[in-house]
Amino acid sequence: MFINKLANGDLEMSLQTAEERNFVLKLLKAKWLCELAKEAAFIATCLTPAYEQTSPASVGALTGAPLITDGIEVYGFMNYQIESFLEKLSDDGAVVFNKG
Repeated sequence: MFINKLANGDLEMSLQTAEERNFVLKLLKAKWLCELAKEAAFIATCLTPAYEQTSPASVGALTGAPLITDGIEVYGFMNYQIESFLEKLSDDGAVVFNKG
């Protein structure tokens, strides 16, 4: 997984290998996991230790968006009500989490 900090401070994550894409597809096809569990599995497997999942309550946010932190900044996938970040990552090969 390649993580690029954009000029505006947002994080762009992009798939680099077929293995990474297959992992995302496997998560998306896992009928026994809810969407939140799929997202948590992706974050724990592909973004740790640089980033970890955080809860909105722990950072004082009023959102249901998936949130990650590097211990200093918090980033969220703010289109969460419209699309899954895993599906976007699978379809486009990249996804942006907004700083905030």
